[in-house]
Amino acid sequence: DLIDFYVLPHYLTAPFKKVTEKIMTEFSDLNLCPINNRQGIVIDGEGSKVICKD
Repeated sequence: DLIDFYVLPHYLTAPFKKVTEKIMTEFSDLNLCPINNRQGIVIDGEGSKVICKD
């Protein structure tokens, strides 16, 4: 597998604030990577990291 987590986009941003909070709670057993609308995930041979647009 390329990554070992699930991306949760739009985290805590309108109009998805409540539903993304609910997903984080209900699926806490999964390895979730929440990102908001100003973030992205860079994946390379070394691993992954969240980056943010200023």
